[in-house]
Amino acid sequence: MSAAVVVLAVDEARLTWSWRARSGPVVLELEHGVDPAPSGTGTRTWLTIRGAAPVVLAYSVAARVALVSLVRRPSPST
Repeated sequence: MSAAVVVLAVDEARLTWSWRARSGPVVLELEHGVDPAPSGTGTRTWLTIRGAAPVVLAYSVAARVALVSLVRRPSPST
């Protein structure tokens, strides 16, 4: 499956970006960012997806797998 992607915004200072993906009649708008972790060490990432609920649900599973493979959770403190 291929999709046409258009970048809507990039905010380098806030480490956020948004884009629209379209494949035929299916359209998703996505916003992604990186924030400091609440503990003050490391970062955490987030993704907001807007579109038809069944498509958002299906895409969110794939997106979660991709994001988890890119980030590493901190080791538990002992």
